Amino acid sequence: MDPASILPVEILRRIVGMSLDEADNRYARLEALATVCHQWREVILGDGMLWNDVYVTPRTTSGQVSKLLQQSARCNLLIHVKGTLDSSSLGRAQLALGQYQRIVELDMDINDDVWLPQITRRLTDASIWPELRHLALSHFTQDPDHDVSLELRIYAPQLRSLDLSGVSVLNWSTLGEALPYLESFSVEWITSAASLLPVLPSFSALGHLKLSLPQESLSADLPPSFFLPHLHSLEIDTRELGADLLSAMASSNSPELTSLSVRFYRVDMRQSRIELSSPRLMNLRIEYTRAVDEPPILIHFRVVPRALQVLELIGVTDDIAALISPYLRTLELAYTDVDVERLGSALSQCQHLDHLVFTGLRSTSAIAREPPATAVLPRLTFAVLAHRINEPLDDEVRRLYVDLLPPTIMRMHIVGTPCPSGEDLRFVLEDISRLSAPTELSLSINDGDGGSFCLMEAVRDYRRIFNVDSGVEYLEILLSQPAFHAHIQRLEVGVAHAIQIIRHYPNGLPLLKVLRISYSANYHQPYDQDKILGALQALADSVPSPIACPCFKILGISVYDHRAPGPVLCPVALKRALVGLFLSQEDEVSVEFTDALKWVE
Repeated sequence: MDPASILPVEILRRIVGMSLDEADNRYARLEALATVCHQWREVILGDGMLWNDVYVTPRTTSGQVSKLLQQSARCNLLIHVKGTLDSSSLGRAQLALGQYQRIVELDMDINDDVWLPQITRRLTDASIWPELRHLALSHFTQDPDHDVSLELRIYAPQLRSLDLSGVSVLNWSTLGEALPYLESFSVEWITSAASLLPVLPSFSALGHLKLSLPQESLSADLPPSFFLPHLHSLEIDTRELGADLLSAMASSNSPELTSLSVRFYRVDMRQSRIELSSPRLMNLRIEYTRAVDEPPILIHFRVVPRALQVLELIGVTDDIAALISPYLRTLELAYTDVDVERLGSALSQCQHLDHLVFTGLRSTSAIAREPPATAVLPRLTFAVLAHRINEPLDDEVRRLYVDLLPPTIMRMHIVGTPCPSGEDLRFVLEDISRLSAPTELSLSINDGDGGSFCLMEAVRDYRRIFNVDSGVEYLEILLSQPAFHAHIQRLEVGVAHAIQIIRHYPNGLPLLKVLRISYSANYHQPYDQDKILGALQALADSVPSPIACPCFKILGISVYDHRAPGPVLCPVALKRALVGLFLSQEDEVSVEFTDALKWVE
C-alpha cells in the first residue's frame, strides 16, 4: 500500500496546507493533489478551509472561482483581487465580492487607471461586512499625483486592520463609527492626509498608524481634544513635515507610544521647533534625508525616554548622551555632531548593546582620558564606522569606536582611511599575536581598495569578520605581524596581492591549504588578453624558488572580463609554473579554474 494513502488526516491536512502557502494557483494545486489517491481526494474535497483562499487575477477562470466558493461554502473567505482586470475577470471579481458577508480578509491590488463601479459597489453602498477583519486596497499608477478616491461606506464591526495605498477616502469622518475596533491603519501615496489627521481620534482603538507620503507635505491643525489613548506605534515618511504636528503626536496626546519612526526631506519649523515628550518610547528612529549636505536639525526632548532599546538618529541632534539608556540594544548615529566623551561615558552602562553604527559623525569634544574598562560594550557583535563623502574619519570618533569594541566582536566594518598603526584592528592583531591553538585564518581582499578579513578559530568554533574600505593599507599592517603567516590556511586575493604576500613570505606558509587568485579587468581600458597572461606570469615569477607550503592542495584561478570574445588561452606550462610555486607534501595539488580560461599546449 502506498504510504501516502495511510497518513493520519490531520497530518495530511497540514501537508496540503503547507503546499498552498502564498500560492495564487491554489485551485490547480488542489486539483493535482486530489489525484494522488482516494484518501487524499476525500480529505481535500471535504475540508472547506483548503478552498477558502480565493485569488482573482486575469488568469483565473470563472469555473475555478465558482468551485472555490462552492467548496468553501461553510467557511469564511480570504479574497485577493489583483492585476489589470478585463471584462471577464471583472465578472469573476464581482462573483467573489458577492460573498462579502463571509469575507474575513479582502486584498485588492488593481492597476487600472479608474476603479470601475462594479468593483467598488459593495465598498460604497453602506453594506454590513460582519466578518471582515483585514481590508487592503491598493492602486498603482505611473502618476504619483493621481490616486483613486472612494466614498468608502461600509460597516465592519470586526475590522482590525486597514491598509490604503494610492486610495483616498472622500469623507474620512464617516469611518470612525463604521470601524469601531480598528487597531492598525496604514495609508501610503495619498493626497488627502491633511483631512485624515484631525479625525484619527475617532478610531478609538487605534494602536498602529503608518503615514507614508514621500511626495506630500504633512501638516494639520489638530483640535485641542486630539487624543490617541492606545497608539503604541507611529511611522511617518513625508517630503515636508510640520514640526508642530510631530510635537503634538509624540506627546501626552499619545500616552502609550512606544515606537516612533519618522523620515522627512524637509521640516517646517515656522510655527515651532520639534519637541518630543513621549516618556514610554522604546524604539526611536528619526531620519533627515538631506543630512549628507545640510547641518543637523535640532530636536528637543521635553521628556527624556528612559527605556530606549533602539535609538537611530540620522541628521538630527540634541543631547544624545542623555538619551542613552541601560536597556539599549541598537544605536545608529549619522551625520550629526556628538560629544564623544559624554557619549562614551553614557555607553558604559549599555551591557546589552549588540548593534552599533557611526556614520559621518563629527566630534565636538576630545576624549580627555582613557575610558574605563566598563566602557567596552561586552555584547557588541556588529559595528560599523563610516566617513562622510570627501571627508576623512573623525579621529576622536574613531578612537571612541575602537575603545568600545570588545574582543568578541563578530563583524566590524570600517569605511575610510585606516589608522597608520592598525589600531582599528587592535583585537584581531592581539588575537593573532597570541594564537597557539589550532586556528584557521582566512584572508580575502579585492583588487580594489576594499577588503575583508575573516578570523575563525577551530577550538571555539568562533568566527570574526572585519570589512574595511582601505584593504591595501590593512594588508600591509597584517603582513607585518610576526605570527600572521603561520596561521593562514586560506587566501582569496587578486593577482597583485598574491604576489605581495608570496614575496613577503619567501620561507613559506606552513598551514596554507587553499589559494584562490582572481584577475578583474580594468573596464576603463581596452580588453587585452596579453595583460591577463602577463599578470599570471608575473605571479609565477614572483619568487626565485618555490616556497614551502606542506599542506597546500588547491589552487584556484578566476578571470572576470565579460568583454572577452572567448576563453583566455593559457599555456599548460604556465599552469605547471603556478603549481610549482608551492612545495607541498600533499599527494596532489588540484587546479580549479573558470570557463574564462582554457589551457593549451
